[in-house]
Amino acid sequence: MSRKERHVVPGLNGGWDSKRENAERASKHFETKKDAMDWSRELAKKEGSEL
Repeated sequence: MSRKERHVVPGLNGGWDSKRENAERASKHFETKKDAMDWSRELAKKEGSEL
């Protein structure tokens, strides 16, 4: 079974988005990359996925 991945990418209108692999929409939007990484890292741990 392959592990799911989560990505932190630049938002379309600025800021940063946390997205699941192959997702069209962001799970959550952040003003700073640090906030996006912190939130995504915690969620990845809970999901058993990789960041």
